[in-house]
Amino acid sequence: MKEEYRTAIEKIALSDNDKARILANVLKTCRDAAELPSGGNNASDNEADPGRPERSLRFSPKRIGAVAAAFIVLCVSVVLIRNQYITLDHEYHKDAPGSPVTMGATQEVVWEELDSVEEIASKTDCKTYTLANLNKRYKVKKVQVANAQKHVKITYQKKKRKEDKIYFEYKEEADSPEIKSQFSEEAELATEKIDGADVKMYGEKKCSAMTWEESECTFAVKMSKACSTDNARRIVSGAKEEKKEDKKDDNEEEPEKNQRLVNSNIVGWDGTEQESSAGEKKKVLKKVYDNLGFRVILNHPAVEVTYKLLGDYESFAFYYDDESLEDNWIIGYAGSSGSPEGTKSDYDEVGSIPVGNVMVQVYQRDSDEKLLVFTQEEICFTLFLDEYDDDITPDFLSSLLSIFQISFQNEPDGEEDAQPTVSPDEDSDSESDPEEGNGNDDPGPDSYKAAQELQEIVAARSLKRLAAYINYPLDITGLGITVNSRIEFMRLDARRIFTSEWVEAVLFCDIERIKPKTKSFTLGDSENSLVCRVKDGKVVVQELHVVSDDTEEADPDMDEPGEDDAWEDLGD
Repeated sequence: MKEEYRTAIEKIALSDNDKARILANVLKTCRDAAELPSGGNNASDNEADPGRPERSLRFSPKRIGAVAAAFIVLCVSVVLIRNQYITLDHEYHKDAPGSPVTMGATQEVVWEELDSVEEIASKTDCKTYTLANLNKRYKVKKVQVANAQKHVKITYQKKKRKEDKIYFEYKEEADSPEIKSQFSEEAELATEKIDGADVKMYGEKKCSAMTWEESECTFAVKMSKACSTDNARRIVSGAKEEKKEDKKDDNEEEPEKNQRLVNSNIVGWDGTEQESSAGEKKKVLKKVYDNLGFRVILNHPAVEVTYKLLGDYESFAFYYDDESLEDNWIIGYAGSSGSPEGTKSDYDEVGSIPVGNVMVQVYQRDSDEKLLVFTQEEICFTLFLDEYDDDITPDFLSSLLSIFQISFQNEPDGEEDAQPTVSPDEDSDSESDPEEGNGNDDPGPDSYKAAQELQEIVAARSLKRLAAYINYPLDITGLGITVNSRIEFMRLDARRIFTSEWVEAVLFCDIERIKPKTKSFTLGDSENSLVCRVKDGKVVVQELHVVSDDTEEADPDMDEPGEDDAWEDLGD
């Protein structure tokens, strides 16, 4: 302020006429005050009182009037100078960069509530920013805009937990005191560089708010529930501007996937990894076996799997094709003992859940940052589940654990030596097409793809989709029932078919060993299984075995359906 005052004063200038007039009035006033009053006899007064100090002035009425006139002149001069300074100061701030200084009454802030984030661009002059990296369960609850100040507030609310909210606001003003002053009494937790911006985090042990500046805007995020700094980094990194021109044209190529933020407790991953090709998968798993003596293969519903060898652990990242995880990236480790160093740091154990013979330890750092640790077939697994805030249930774990297939066998070098881990039917040759020798022109069905689709159907627990594969009539061993049509099968209670033991048995099969030309194969074990074969140029489910405690097991000898049996259309 002192520097601005000095600069403004230097710009003050009076006209020559004003200067001459003011100086003449001041000099005249001083001369009048110095003159002796008329009719006075100073000599006699001094001689009459020799001990009294000599006085040259007396405050006569005339003299007092002169002084008052001089004072008035000075006051007028000060007022003129002040008015000129205010005018110059106002012009200086108006032209200067940054926030203008408003003289007089401040501009009224008028907030308008919009129906959606999209209306920010269509109904206001403000830029549109959103938090793109929030858990998908957070939905926009309220949008408020002060258009004149270019200030936006967006409230996100969790779908099932309405008390869990995240408040996001930004103002198109650099270093906005209006936004930053909210946190003047908050404890500073840390300052981190995120996407080039210095982000200040507030909170005690966890982060409850963040502020930062970017592109001449000031941003702030406040959370009803504090989170880890990893989650805070993820949230800030997702605050991106949405521009109309950024919408992809139909002819444009698909953009590359954005880099994912990786939990700081995870080693060996930076978020840029892509799905392993078939060749990469084989190469990495061979290296894993050579170094560790085992390998872990991930089956459906694990998709887009990436395999790595990291020290004494096989590591993998994958998406879980299930609605409960909403396509979240899961990263895990498998080793002969324990978990990688540092993986459990800052996590608290919240309980253990039995899944069959496996005990799963559940750790948690935030409500949506969980860690699962368990031992399966003497192999120790550690799984990171970020952005998952639902309760961990035995059913969820049963489905998740079923994707891991552990092998202690070396892969055969020759394809002729490869034997599927699934059980082939002994009479597969007799079930083959009698014209197989002349069938080079007809490639026939792909048994591997059929097995893959059947596993997907079982994982999805879909009676409708499984019904299209069945060759009717079908005896369901274990339930003691026979179904004669697709409609009849679809009317069954899915819970009686898709028991956790049956689903696990089918999904644990190694379908990688099923060749496309295989004529007969079994998905499952001796008690829970699907027996499949090629018939009439299609892969069909010939037998279904499921263990039921409350039902007497049916006769395992099944009648072969006649060749004239109609094949139900595979379409819906």
